[in-house]
Amino acid sequence: MALSSLSFPVSAELQPVASTGFVAALAQILQRVLKVEQLAITLDECYRLIALNAESERRDIELQLNEVFTDQNCFSQLTIEPRTAEHGGATAQLVLALGDGKINITFDDSIYPEALLSTILESALTQLMDAQTRATAALHIQRQHFSGTEAACLADINQQFLHIVDQYPARQAITDGDICLTYRELAQQVSILASRLASLSVQGKRVAVVLPRGHKTVISMLAISFVGATYVPIETLNPVSYICEQINHIAAAVVICDKTDDSYQDLPNSHHWDSLIASAGTEFVPEVMHPDREFTVLFTSGSTGKSKAVVHAERSFLARFDWQWQVSPITAEDVVGQRTNVGFGPHIWEILGAILKGAHLVILTDAIVANPKQLISYIQQYEITRLALVPSIAKLLVETKGVQANCRSLQVCSLAGEEFGMQLVEKLRNTFVGCQIFNDFGSTECNCMFFHPISNEVTLGRPSSAASLTIINDAGEPCLPFEAGMLHVNGKTLAKGYVNEQGEITELPQSQYGYVTGDNVFFDEKGYLYSQGRKNNVVKVRGMRVDIVNVEQQLQTLLDIDKLKLVARKKSDGETQLIAFYQSSHLAVELLRRCKDKLPVHYCPAFFFSVSSFPRLPNGKLDRMQLLKKLQTHADHNQSTAKDKLIKMLADITELPLSSLDIEAYSLVELGVDSLGLVKVAHAIESVFSRSVSLAQVAAITRFSELVELAQGRFVTPTQKLVHQDVDHLLTYFTTLQPQSNPAGNSVLLTGASGFIGAFMLAELTKHHIVYCPVRAQNSQHAQAKVQQNLQKYGLSVEVPENLRVVAGDITKPNFALSKVHFEQLIDEVGTVYHLAANVNHVQSYANLRIEVLQTWENLLPFINRAGSQFHFFSSIAVCKLIDGHWRDEAVPENPDSIASGYGQSKWLAEQLLTSCQAAASINIYRLGEIGGCRTTGQGRSDDFVHNLLAVMSAIPFYPAELAESTLVVDVLPVDWLVQFTQLAMAQQKVTLFNLQNPSPTPLSRVLDDLGCKPSTEVSWQQWLTEIHQCVIDNADSLLNVLPFYTTPNDPSWLNYFSSLEMDCSAMTQILGDRLGTPEIAQLQWRAYAQNWRKHGLDFNKNKGAQF
Repeated sequence: MALSSLSFPVSAELQPVASTGFVAALAQILQRVLKVEQLAITLDECYRLIALNAESERRDIELQLNEVFTDQNCFSQLTIEPRTAEHGGATAQLVLALGDGKINITFDDSIYPEALLSTILESALTQLMDAQTRATAALHIQRQHFSGTEAACLADINQQFLHIVDQYPARQAITDGDICLTYRELAQQVSILASRLASLSVQGKRVAVVLPRGHKTVISMLAISFVGATYVPIETLNPVSYICEQINHIAAAVVICDKTDDSYQDLPNSHHWDSLIASAGTEFVPEVMHPDREFTVLFTSGSTGKSKAVVHAERSFLARFDWQWQVSPITAEDVVGQRTNVGFGPHIWEILGAILKGAHLVILTDAIVANPKQLISYIQQYEITRLALVPSIAKLLVETKGVQANCRSLQVCSLAGEEFGMQLVEKLRNTFVGCQIFNDFGSTECNCMFFHPISNEVTLGRPSSAASLTIINDAGEPCLPFEAGMLHVNGKTLAKGYVNEQGEITELPQSQYGYVTGDNVFFDEKGYLYSQGRKNNVVKVRGMRVDIVNVEQQLQTLLDIDKLKLVARKKSDGETQLIAFYQSSHLAVELLRRCKDKLPVHYCPAFFFSVSSFPRLPNGKLDRMQLLKKLQTHADHNQSTAKDKLIKMLADITELPLSSLDIEAYSLVELGVDSLGLVKVAHAIESVFSRSVSLAQVAAITRFSELVELAQGRFVTPTQKLVHQDVDHLLTYFTTLQPQSNPAGNSVLLTGASGFIGAFMLAELTKHHIVYCPVRAQNSQHAQAKVQQNLQKYGLSVEVPENLRVVAGDITKPNFALSKVHFEQLIDEVGTVYHLAANVNHVQSYANLRIEVLQTWENLLPFINRAGSQFHFFSSIAVCKLIDGHWRDEAVPENPDSIASGYGQSKWLAEQLLTSCQAAASINIYRLGEIGGCRTTGQGRSDDFVHNLLAVMSAIPFYPAELAESTLVVDVLPVDWLVQFTQLAMAQQKVTLFNLQNPSPTPLSRVLDDLGCKPSTEVSWQQWLTEIHQCVIDNADSLLNVLPFYTTPNDPSWLNYFSSLEMDCSAMTQILGDRLGTPEIAQLQWRAYAQNWRKHGLDFNKNKGAQF
């Protein structure tokens, strides 16, 4: 052990004080540095410093700091061992002695850096100075660390955006579901909206944006900036009455909304998005904006019970962007996941921080973020490199199967909104290998103060270069290193002020040191800050700051209950939960509903608990601990019945004191079961009751009694009623249509032309017909480009077919989003419809899909109301897949609620509608299974489940010989055969249903033979399944993102996809024969498919794969 020494002179007059003041100061500092709750230090007879631990009966024990420092600036662990007889020798790692007019430290310099010990001792010694000298020294130290620097003189946001558009016009700017915009297209949309806003004379005024988070928000933000107005985002998840209050508060000149809800009709100066963006306008060229102009108004979380409108100048965000781009650079190669809701200021950084650097912004809706598997899918699909998360979402994400294999693109992940520790950080590091984890911390008034890469401990890090900080102790003096105090802020990122009741700006309340944030912090010798929570009554709920006392008063007024107390407690995941205790005859559920109807979610208590009296401490204050103990004794979880087990399950998930006395009154939503909670409920039912249920089924639950029925397999979901109701609605609508006496036209309408089957269908149909294709796009040029790119993707055409007529439209919007005249002309010209388009989503419930489904069929029904017309509908065997995972071999279920997915239920609705509507057209329904590639070219999909599995199997040279004796088959129809079949299948009847299956499905073993694999008696079934599973894990980044969830060495569920499904195929076999041969796939064709898989990235390690 290498020993070093430090000496600090102590004046003679201070030496008597040193044994008390110095030791007390040193104890306080070491306690904070070492992160221990109790630490006392005393001097023994030899002036050696000894730590006393109150938990060890105050025995003298030696202070042993025997772990390396965290990042060489702070101790990561404190280990205290019994005091040894001697302090010298190899056992002593830190000895402090007072004598000879000096404080002498002997220490192991391989463990304790000299700079750290110097800072600790200097801080302790400074405690002995007079107040003025001490304050001067402390302020000098703080100014060295936190004085801030002048931000670079950046161009305004408008000019930066136009520069990026000029630099990357064709680069992808935004992906929002099906909406994809290049930078050129984004700029065009911004210009259109800006031109319209300019005509409304909004320059220098406030424009409220009441839109769901997405591409419309981005366009609105930039357009408002273009015209020099103020962007005011409004969170749409809040109650409408609360939204109206916010809009009236800021005196908005214009309100942009996207809802037809009657409640929004009362908003002053409201304009619907569609009417604004559809308005023709000339190109709008923005002026150069002054950096001190009012750029945005952001509503704080309203810790006092009423949100405040915070005004920021453009300079604030320019300074933030300049600093944050330096701390964590963004380039045009980045793909940024936009997750933060508009109720939080950081959404502006997520959007503009990416857009102003030419990055690709991918909108992650709340539904995507709440479903870990779907979030993983988006990260993998779009190769997202940057993502901001709240810790609770991050915890679920890292615990989800397959996350590591499918999220390798992540390079930066930031955490904000909730407390978290190093355990989560380490899990994120182990999951997202090579990804930097940042701590994002700040308040609305200060914009962003900290964005720090976490190393070995969770610290706020160094502040923004645009902020000047001062930390003040309880005595109102600047703090020394390791001394806790209140954070004060000045600088360029600080807000201009608040909007008062008259709509004018009032300055932020400030002390002589700046704006008081309410955050209690300390800093170390390197200038890194550490959060110590808040000294006042403020807690964070759902990422929002809430002042318990003030919100308590708001609740007392709203609910007219004087005796109501709020208590905050931490859940196991680190989130804060508010519990309201009250004395009143009101029912708890009624109080909860009144709150949810009037207040934002972060103001609403998670639970109302009735008490007969409030326990008090001896000093008369409320005994909050005793109140919380009442919650523990309230629940009765004997778990003897299914109901009891479910109560216990929900109590564990929500961490609420649920019992049989009150559970019946609440819905799952009222118990705080959000999207993440639904996932937990589904998993818990499967675990406790051994019953597989879908998220859609759980989401349909409205009462606890229904949850009991679901767990017992007796629940009939509201989906059954809903789908039947929708079928009746569409049939009624069809009867209102006037029969068309004019003969059907000669043209063809093809939906889904931008999909896989649609590409091959389009190539065939345009040989003989004029084909209209509605394609969701911003304009006709973009729509035509999408179709052409899709044809080229499958090797079908380089040139646009002469008979192709692409229409920029949307079949899920009224009249395909065309003018009524244009839509009626289309009906007149079309005689044959091929309806392929579908939202293939096996996760969403029917209730979430139904609006688009209903509108689509209201658009299509007029086409089948003309004699002589033909309608080809492409259904799916998904209508035969039941909730339990099994496939029904015969007719579809009588009731749709037994079908596994909302997608399958939508196909069920369509089949019922077409077979019942007595249409004038001849109707063919094709119930499709697995569709493979083209037999002549090998071109086909490489992103579907079955072909991904076959590609994996082909990479394993041997398969078990016993596979040849199994019943596993590959039931695939080549896409070119399907297209030919539909051209020949003109049914004589009004409605003909074709179950399209390969009449001679190929044994799986023969397909593997064709792919070059060989049977082996030395390979067991278990070994083969294990090899498949391992190959999927090793190559997960090249495969369909859900595949790792299905492969397992033990009875994998993917085997169901290779089981023979017996269905009535008599209608299909009548078409076969001389006109169309059976859809056999030869060995050379399988190998051609395999070559196509490789071309699209399914190219695995060939030292274990088959050679072609």
